[in-house]
Amino acid sequence: MPGKPLLLESRTDFRGGLNTIVNPDLLNANELVNATNARLSAEHASIMKRTGTQRIHPTTLESGATVRGVFQWDSPGGKEVVAIAGGKLHHKTSALGDFTTVASPATFSTTLPTYFSQFRSTSASAAIVLYMASGGNVYSWDGTTLTEIDGTNTIPTAQLLQPYHTRMFYGNITTLPKHLVWTKVGDATDADTGGATDGGTAIIDVLSGEGINGMQLIGSSLAISTEDSIVRFTGYSNEDINISQDTQGISAETGPVGGLAFIRAESIGFILSDRGPYLVQESGIEPIGVKVEPEFDAADRSVITSSVLGYHRGRREIWFGVAGSGDSGVNKTVYIYSLRLQSWTGPFTYSDAITSLTRYEDASGDEWLIAGGDDGFVRHMDIGVKDDVLSDSSGGDTVTMTVELAPLFFEPGPGIIKSLDTMMIQADLPTNSALVIQHAFDGDSFTAETALTGKNNSIAEPYRQDLANQGNRLRLRFVDAGTDIPIIKGFQLTAFNMQRFRV
Repeated sequence: MPGKPLLLESRTDFRGGLNTIVNPDLLNANELVNATNARLSAEHASIMKRTGTQRIHPTTLESGATVRGVFQWDSPGGKEVVAIAGGKLHHKTSALGDFTTVASPATFSTTLPTYFSQFRSTSASAAIVLYMASGGNVYSWDGTTLTEIDGTNTIPTAQLLQPYHTRMFYGNITTLPKHLVWTKVGDATDADTGGATDGGTAIIDVLSGEGINGMQLIGSSLAISTEDSIVRFTGYSNEDINISQDTQGISAETGPVGGLAFIRAESIGFILSDRGPYLVQESGIEPIGVKVEPEFDAADRSVITSSVLGYHRGRREIWFGVAGSGDSGVNKTVYIYSLRLQSWTGPFTYSDAITSLTRYEDASGDEWLIAGGDDGFVRHMDIGVKDDVLSDSSGGDTVTMTVELAPLFFEPGPGIIKSLDTMMIQADLPTNSALVIQHAFDGDSFTAETALTGKNNSIAEPYRQDLANQGNRLRLRFVDAGTDIPIIKGFQLTAFNMQRFRV
């Protein structure tokens, strides 16, 4: 009597990423049913556990006040991180030291986000200055002196600001939410009107009648958004300015849910709208979140206007921070869009709320993300292996990765019973990882194997896992709750065809 035919199933490419919009049985072999706390390596589309977070200062800001803005800028003393909390500005140039507080003026909003922009005037030997808009107050900070500038030289009491064509633009004005104001050429502190190079103002009138909630540079245009539209502003002087809006603009019916939900990455933009994530170009917008619509639909709609986006330059990722259904109304859930692979992973789940995200360049010139929290701390969001590690590198919480693959049917298909034999995994498993293979056939519960023992040599090694289970439709899951970062390159699974054959 002949032996049972041997069946093989291999997976070495996971670049399809997370896809929760269709039935798992219809997924491509390179797509994932679940990718919690996992990302894809851009080079090989391998599965890897996300990194951890660390506080960048030992002492909480303003007794735990919510951080309403964080930004790194090129101060005269070097790269400086500025954080807004408790109505005050806090600053530091050290990587892990405490912030210094600027006590006066102390009128930054404690409930609304702060927006930041660097600007250098055209006067001789002018230094870069950091400008900030917060709840209707506009400030300048030169690294030494904090100055409130709204109310002088017709600078409005604005919530938003954005440099464009050597002018500063101000929007979401306290009493005129549909008005846009711009300054003189080369001077962010003077919006007096007059000739072609002087300041000016315009009404952004859109179909919905909503006020301005965001501004970003997209290509050669200044993109000005409301909740349901994106307007295109072009021109260098008051004589050639053109405002394309409504059906002539970038978008007539879709805009970001809030100002922090609109960011730029290189020359294009990204928004989170009430219908999910979109890519923004001068010619229009394009949905990019079709595969993960259920995830964003499940977010807490009551606080969606506080959603936060971030551009991680180092990893070429766009981070979408939202309040998940179980996040108590704050942003503890992040979905990751890979610019290289154009695919999704996540959610990254955090125990600490994210109120702001911004780029961070370390002393080596490497690019990362830092985030402000609702507990008075600023955190590095891509470091180490644990979450909420203290600034002295102690403490922290273990991160658990869970990745479920598209179901495996083997050839000749789902109608045949298969009996599992062995799994050969190619992976980089450090000694402190604890990768567990879980499997289930049909409607059965998952069975967990013994955790694989890592070899800690920073290269991909083969690992063997003997399996014993049978059925038609195989579900396979990788789970790791260890204190290190496993990287799964691929695997080959063998099984036997258990169909009866006539001799």
